[in-house]
Amino acid sequence: MNNQSLRRRFLLCAVGAVFLCLLLSRTVSILFSYAATDILYSESVLPTVLSYLRQILSACACGAGIAAMCTALYADDRRTALILLGLHSGLLLIDVLCAFASDAFSGAVEDVLLGYAALFNLGDWLISVLLLVLAYLCMRRCRLTDRSSSSALIAASLVSFGMRMILQLFYIIQFLIEVEFSPYASEIIQMVGEILQVIVMSGGVVWLSAVGMHTAFMKIRPAEQ
Repeated sequence: MNNQSLRRRFLLCAVGAVFLCLLLSRTVSILFSYAATDILYSESVLPTVLSYLRQILSACACGAGIAAMCTALYADDRRTALILLGLHSGLLLIDVLCAFASDAFSGAVEDVLLGYAALFNLGDWLISVLLLVLAYLCMRRCRLTDRSSSSALIAASLVSFGMRMILQLFYIIQFLIEVEFSPYASEIIQMVGEILQVIVMSGGVVWLSAVGMHTAFMKIRPAEQ
């Protein structure tokens, strides 16, 4: 198989992996919304399970995108890495548009709140794209300095973890200001739990999925010797 065919096959598999993770994440998100508002399931463990599953799939989508760009960069194919960055950003935009449409047509968000929902979704998309851009730059730097692909994946995963942690700490500080830095014990436990979720999902799951996807992608698009 020639190099051009390998590139096309790799690009198709990489975009397919990201798309599948995002599709499953959005599907689980819809199921979560239904379970959380349905009297039969709202008090059960199902909404919690679906919430964690949604976060895992979303983190896997990020990991797949990181792995794909890393594989392309270490095959000395910067052009494909940039194409993957653009396509991943486009898929994320479609995903947030689907989320907004789901909220609007289901009646979950109405009237003036639709504007806030649109801004929130747009902000989330911009943050996700910024994360991908920073991850790309980190991995590009690792490649130029002859560091291993493993180091590049760790650096990119740290970018994911760092950005999400900064956002989480911002929300926590904002909440603490509102309660005049006197939260209840239950609220402190909740804040600690949210920080642990960021560590596990945006750090651990992103890295593990990136490593696993990179191993699979390398069979299609091996690194240049």
